[in-house]
Amino acid sequence: MEGRSAMSEKDRELWDKLREWGVCRVAAYLNLLEAGKGEDQKQNDGYQESMLSLEIHDFFRMGREIPALPNISAGEGLFKLWQRLELDGFELFCVILAMLSELDYHFEKLFVYLNNDWNQRLLSVEWAMHLYTMEPEPDGFCLSHFLPDGKLAKQVFDIQSEGACSGLRRGLKLKPHILEFLLCSGRLCSKPYLEWNPDTEDFLSAWLEESVCSCLESAEWRRTKHRKAVLFHLWGDGKRELFLYPVWYAQKRGQPLGVMDYRKMQKDLEEDWQKALAALEEAALAEGILCVHNAEYVQKDEEKSWRFTWFLQCAAERVKALFLIGSEKGKGWKVPGNVDYIPVEIPLPEGGRRLLLWKKMAEEYPVSEETLSQSAVFYDFGLQEMEQSLRDAWRITCARRGQEMSAADLHEACRSQIQHNLKEWAVLVENHYGWEDLILPKEQKEILKEGVDQIRYRQQVYEDWGFSRTRSYGTGMTLLFTGPPGTGKTMAAQVIAGELGMELYKLQLPFVVSKYIGETEQNLRRIFQEGRKSQAVLFFDEADVLFGRRTEVKDSHDKYSNMEAAYMLQNMEEYTGVVILATNFPQNMDSAFKRRISIRLEFYFPDYENRLLLWRKSVPKQLPLEPDVDFEDLAGRFELSGSSIKNVMLHAAFLAAPNKEEVGKRHILRALKRELEKSGQYCSEKEFLPYFM
Repeated sequence: MEGRSAMSEKDRELWDKLREWGVCRVAAYLNLLEAGKGEDQKQNDGYQESMLSLEIHDFFRMGREIPALPNISAGEGLFKLWQRLELDGFELFCVILAMLSELDYHFEKLFVYLNNDWNQRLLSVEWAMHLYTMEPEPDGFCLSHFLPDGKLAKQVFDIQSEGACSGLRRGLKLKPHILEFLLCSGRLCSKPYLEWNPDTEDFLSAWLEESVCSCLESAEWRRTKHRKAVLFHLWGDGKRELFLYPVWYAQKRGQPLGVMDYRKMQKDLEEDWQKALAALEEAALAEGILCVHNAEYVQKDEEKSWRFTWFLQCAAERVKALFLIGSEKGKGWKVPGNVDYIPVEIPLPEGGRRLLLWKKMAEEYPVSEETLSQSAVFYDFGLQEMEQSLRDAWRITCARRGQEMSAADLHEACRSQIQHNLKEWAVLVENHYGWEDLILPKEQKEILKEGVDQIRYRQQVYEDWGFSRTRSYGTGMTLLFTGPPGTGKTMAAQVIAGELGMELYKLQLPFVVSKYIGETEQNLRRIFQEGRKSQAVLFFDEADVLFGRRTEVKDSHDKYSNMEAAYMLQNMEEYTGVVILATNFPQNMDSAFKRRISIRLEFYFPDYENRLLLWRKSVPKQLPLEPDVDFEDLAGRFELSGSSIKNVMLHAAFLAAPNKEEVGKRHILRALKRELEKSGQYCSEKEFLPYFM
C-alpha cells in the first residue's frame, strides 16, 4: 500500500486488514445487486466490467468474511481520530473508505467503476451510504451527516463536486490535516505556518513571573458551560519570554502546543485564513493548545480584524485554551461572548531575577559577575537580547584578542541591541572625557562619584538590601546641576554617562515644548518611553523651562502650564533611568521637583588652582607652543570658565596657523580679548597693549 512510510507498525497492520475488509464490503454489495438483476440487464451492464482491472476482479472473487474493526491500533491514528471527534459508526465508515483510496490506487479504480465516471475517483456520498447500509436506496439518517453544518462537512471532509457531480454524487476527500494525522499515526507534524512543541530553554522556571502563572492557572475554574474556551492575550516587550508562558501552561497540563506565526500569513488573505482554521482543527484533533504569535499584526488591517473575530469564534468551538502573544495590547477585534478573555501584560524581569538570567545565559562565556551585574542594572533586556548581547560581546573580545569579556565589550554589545527614537527630540552627545578631564574642587568631584555609585549599585541596595520597599518614589536617579554657563555641567554629564557605559542624549527644547495644548505632554511621554528603551542618560539643559514653578491659575495658559509641570513630575517619579537636569536659574524651578532630586551640585567659576589646571589641559601635546607663554599669569589675571579657556586656546591656534607660527602669548591674548568681548566684558589697553588692535 502506498503512502504508509510514516505510519507505525500497528497502524500498517490495521490498514492492511481494513483494505481486505473494504474490498470484501464492495464485493458483497455488488453481489447483492447482481442477484437482484434480470438476465437482460446483466448483459447490458457488461461494458462496465471492462472498466475494471484484473486486480479488481481478483478482489471481487475474494471470499473472506467481513471482519469487525480490529482494536489492534488503540492509541494510534485512526483510534485517536475516532475518539477525539466522537465519530459514530457511519462517520468512521466514511473515513476508512476515503482513507483507503489515499493508501491504495486500486481503490481509485474501484470508485471510478462504482461511480461510472472516469473523472470521479473519490468515494461519493451515494456509494458511502450504499456500502454502509447494503441497501440500494439512499438512507435519510446517513444523508443527514452531509449537511453543511455537520461534523463530516466541517471537520473531516472537503466535499468535492467534480464537473457536473452534485448532490449524492459529490466526492468525499479527507481534509489535509485529517489525512496527515492518519498517515502519521496521530503524531503531530510541523508546517511552515504551524510548529508543534518547539524547543525551549531548560531554565523555564527561572524566568516566569509567579503572579502571571497564578493568573493563568486560575482560568481553569472560570470555564463554564457558556464559556468553554479561555483566550489568554499576553503582550510586552520581550519576545521569547512571552512565548514561554504558553509553553509552561501546555507542559503543566501534558498537552501539545502548536505555534502559529501570524506575521508569516500576510500574502493571500483567503488562503491564510484557511491555514489558520486548519491549525485550529489540528489543535482540536491533538487535544492541544494553540498559540498565535505576533498577534498585533491583526490590528493593522480592518479586513483582518473581523476575520480574526470569526477565528476566535471558531477557536471557542474547537480548543479549550488559545494564546495570543504580541508586543501591543489587543485592539480592533471583538471577543465572542462564549470566550473568557484574559489580557495579561508581561513585564521584563527586574532586580535579582534579571541578574539570575544574565548569569544563566553567560555560563559558557568567561565574564565576571560584576560585569554581568552592571548589565543587569542598566539594560532592561529579555532573553533574546541577553543572548545576542553576550554573543556579540564575545566577538568583540576575540577581535581584541582578550581572554575575558570586559564590561566595555558587553556595554558596546548591549547598546547595539537597543532600538529607540530619541533622536526625534534629542541629540546624541559624544563622550571623550574621563574623571581626569573634569576639573572641579575635590568635594564636588566626590559627590559626582557618589552619584555614579548610586546608579551602579542600586541593584544591591534596592533589591538585595530591601530599600525598594521603603522608597516612595521610583528607583531612578535624578541629578541637578546649577551654575553659570561654561562651568562644566555638560562635561560632568558626559563623564557620568561614560563611567556607566551609557549614551547621553541632550534634549532639544524646541522639539519638546509646543504651543499646542497637550502636545508637550505627549512629547514628554514619548521621550520617557524611548528613554526606557534606550537606557540612555537623559540630559535636560535649561531645565527651568520645563520644570518651572506651578502658579495660581488665572487663565488657560496657567492651567496648561501647571498640567505640563504635573505631568513631568509624574514621569520623573515613575522613571527608572538616569536624568540630569541643568539650569542657570534654580530659583525658577518648582519645589516639588527639587524634593525628588537625588543629587544637587552647584558649579562655580574655577578658582586660581583650577584655572591653572584648565589652561594647561587645554593645550594638546601636538600643539607648537612658544616658551614665553605664562599660564600662571593668565590664570591669575583672568577669571574665566573652563569653556572660555578652551575657546581661547582654540582661537589662538587658528591665529597662528596661517603663518605656521608657534602659538605665543600674542595669539592667546588676542583670542582672549575676543572671548571677553563675546560676553560683553570691557577690555582695557593696559591689559592687552600692544595687541589691542
